[in-house]
Amino acid sequence: MAYVNQELLQKFQKASLADKRQEGDGLETKIDIREDEEQSLKLQEIIDLLVAAGYFRARIKGLSPFDKVVGGMTWCIELLDVDVDVDLLFQENSTIGQQIALSEKIVAVLPKIKCPHSIEPHQIQGLDFIHIFPVIQWLVKSSMEARQEKAAFVRSYAIYQYEKEFPNKNKDEDKQQKITENIHVIKEYYRPHRYYKRKNVPPPDILSRVQITLLEYGFQGDQKSKSGPRTRENSEQIEQPFNGIEEEDDQKNIERLLANLTATKEEVLQDTNLTDQDRQILVKHYKTLQSELKDGGTQSKEDQQLALLEGQYLFLNDSIARLSEKQRHVQEQIETETKLLADVNLKQSAVDETLKEFEQEDIKNHSTVKEIEELVILNDSLKAKEASFKENCRKELAKLQREIGEFKEMLSPVELTPEQLEQIEAFTEKLAVVRLELAKKNQIVAKLQRQLDDIPNRAEMAQYQRRFLELYNQVAAKHKETKQYYTLYNTLEDNKRYMQKELSLLNSVAENYPTAMESSSGKEDFLKQLHDIVEGLKQNRHKIEKQVSEEKRKRDVQAANFQSLLELQRAYASTVKQLSLECRNYETLLARKGNDA
Repeated sequence: MAYVNQELLQKFQKASLADKRQEGDGLETKIDIREDEEQSLKLQEIIDLLVAAGYFRARIKGLSPFDKVVGGMTWCIELLDVDVDVDLLFQENSTIGQQIALSEKIVAVLPKIKCPHSIEPHQIQGLDFIHIFPVIQWLVKSSMEARQEKAAFVRSYAIYQYEKEFPNKNKDEDKQQKITENIHVIKEYYRPHRYYKRKNVPPPDILSRVQITLLEYGFQGDQKSKSGPRTRENSEQIEQPFNGIEEEDDQKNIERLLANLTATKEEVLQDTNLTDQDRQILVKHYKTLQSELKDGGTQSKEDQQLALLEGQYLFLNDSIARLSEKQRHVQEQIETETKLLADVNLKQSAVDETLKEFEQEDIKNHSTVKEIEELVILNDSLKAKEASFKENCRKELAKLQREIGEFKEMLSPVELTPEQLEQIEAFTEKLAVVRLELAKKNQIVAKLQRQLDDIPNRAEMAQYQRRFLELYNQVAAKHKETKQYYTLYNTLEDNKRYMQKELSLLNSVAENYPTAMESSSGKEDFLKQLHDIVEGLKQNRHKIEKQVSEEKRKRDVQAANFQSLLELQRAYASTVKQLSLECRNYETLLARKGNDA
């Protein structure tokens, strides 16, 4: 069975077909593709954008621009995680057919993922990076947003699963502890403070027990006492009039109850939320109570009553003066307000009557009132429009009258002489002839314009050249692929033929060997035949080596010719570039000259 060289077969199958073409002698050379500086800049921007997005294969120098760009587009579309019924299978170093199919699939997918930019398959295949860049930019932006949304979703789901499996009890305990502390602080702040404590057994009646309990916490109830823990209450008591015997009984009752109380320690007072002034007043009041308890309270009571009477006298005199002045001002204000109130009442009554009449009318004819309101609004708008319309009509009338006067002056009857009439007829005939000539000239100009439009301009020629180059590249790649298949077939056919010959020789040797070994003459004939076979093989080998050397010589000659053609091509490219620059400069000079003229 014939042996196939697998290494040679894989070499032919994995050959790159992107930017090479087949020469007549079988050599692979790079296809000449005109490079544009703007295209190169856009390619570099696309590569930088893909690398920044995370597609690091775009930095590999061994990959072609098509593999970098199309691979990045496929990668971005896969990151979008959109359900599309298209198989975007990207392979590096693909054949021309695979590249075209992949470009068409990408163009079909872009509208499905709502891409705002449009692109054609031949622009991707022809590496039109100027039109590819907006699509790449949108794909990278959309893929980054999709990655962020997916990362946020995965992170939140992971946190949810973690908290579900391992709940954090410390948070609830800390929250409950803070609430408990706040409640404790509020209770401490608003708890009652005890200023006195009892010395003896509490009184038997309930009212006295309630009053002595209130006195322990600094509250005397409705009783107006001269002695107590708060100076503000004492000051309020001074403002009240003296009530004679009833107040003396109350005062005696309070003094009797206070005799059964004693002040608490100053440490307790320090804990209360009082100001320094209040603390000093309380300390002074406690000293007074202690002195009363020691001497029976006789002297202190007399002094307090005397001070109370004096304070009440002064306070009443000041109050009488202030109240007299205030009464006078209030009387004046009352008189003024009375007059104003009377006027307002009269107006309000009139307004009320009118409003009632209007409401009754509105209830009866609600639709009529609405119609009247709409008609009033419409009347106002029509009046405004009428005024503006009249103003415009006056202006238009003055303008038309002025124009009529001018036309009347121009159209005043003029008597023409026969000579003038002949001249007018001659000018009319000449005008008709000139119009005919102008129509003919216009037809000629239109025809020439169509002929000029049929001739392609520089941009169209460049586009045609680019498309022809793409077509030539595709044909060259297909020709190379076909030629490689033919070469592979011829090589395998030669191997098959030589192996069949070798197999037939070995079979003949194996068949003739037992017969030849029977006699000495048969041995000699067998050896002679083997010697002839070896000589034939050597001659065939010599012929093949000669053919190989001839092919190498042809290859060297073709390589030299190829180098000379490359030099000629470089010279042609530089000349064309210089010519385009000169044409551009010439057009610029013509534009400047036209502007100056």
